[in-house]
Amino acid sequence: MNKKIYYILALATVIGVASLSFETSLYKTCKTLTLAYPGGGASGYGAGLSGASWDNSGRTCNSCHSGGSYNPTTTLTLLSGTTPVTQYTPGASYSLQMKITSVSGAPKYAFCMMCAKTTLHTNINTWGTCPSGSANHTVSSRNYIEQTSARTATGTSPTSYYTYTIPWTGPAAGSGSVTFFAEGMAVNGTGGTGGDSPTPGVSLNVTENTTLPVTFVSVNAVKSSKGVNISWTIENEINTKDYSVETSTDGTNFTAIGKVASSNATARKTYTFIQFNPQAGKNLYRIVSTDINAAKNYSSVAEVNYPAIADLMISPNPVRSTLNLIGQNTNGKNFIISDINGKRMKTGILNGNTINVAELTAGTYILTVYNKEVKLKTIKFIKL
Repeated sequence: MNKKIYYILALATVIGVASLSFETSLYKTCKTLTLAYPGGGASGYGAGLSGASWDNSGRTCNSCHSGGSYNPTTTLTLLSGTTPVTQYTPGASYSLQMKITSVSGAPKYAFCMMCAKTTLHTNINTWGTCPSGSANHTVSSRNYIEQTSARTATGTSPTSYYTYTIPWTGPAAGSGSVTFFAEGMAVNGTGGTGGDSPTPGVSLNVTENTTLPVTFVSVNAVKSSKGVNISWTIENEINTKDYSVETSTDGTNFTAIGKVASSNATARKTYTFIQFNPQAGKNLYRIVSTDINAAKNYSSVAEVNYPAIADLMISPNPVRSTLNLIGQNTNGKNFIISDINGKRMKTGILNGNTINVAELTAGTYILTVYNKEVKLKTIKFIKL
């Protein structure tokens, strides 16, 4: 046999064997994935399937899954509250939202996502608790967020879609730009690899917010004839959107009572806010600044106390004509009577310790006693 022909045949044999070996390996892998798919592709495959070009050669689930006609697309959005952002503040709380939308059909859904530094590709594992039906899988020292079972569509209008939202925390200062990678898939739900439609991998780049948050120099709360005067002094007011004034009676649960727009002053500045009708007892106040990237910064807490009249009672209850206030001298104090929907029915200044309620129609009412805009006591009563 001609040596040249011999070498060609030998080379063809080697290529054929290599090709067969590769196809056999891929077949075995896909067969394994058929069984492991419900627990997550990367976990079953033993390597990343998020589409990042530098991770497992950019592979996605289309390495094994195909044949479907759902034509899905995948999108990623980082949210601060409900606001989409493209910057993160180190240590701030966010949520990553992934949406897979199918053009046709009524499939179930699967996905694989991860986060890494944009340049160095270092793993970023600041994910919060995974929602039901998903898990944080560690594969080759990298963390992948995947489904643990085929997910049912979140909605079907105008076409079928699945939305997944997971908490995420901005990594430590100096981490720099990070990128989220994700690949979604519409599946027929059999657990196999046929009849499914993977989407191309998508990514979302998020830069680090290196602007220092506004500095709270001081926060004060002072009693006044109108209520509580709250003031706060700031520095470094750069890219600040507004300030929210919050109050609490226990130091744990705070409620917003107003907002003040930022002037983005270049020098130290003081803002003020008045709370009318504070509660009797302990009133705590703090200020929350929000910058243009939706990042928040919290001030220290200021406190104001108003003595309560806890032993104030009314009699009789139910009442026909005259309410008697018992236990405290309320002469000269203000009062408001409201119906159960909050509508004011009667107001005035107490002359002695009685209130004539004869003109009220039968029903349930709320009596509130004030002293210089301070809410001292609230009592429910029934008018016969």
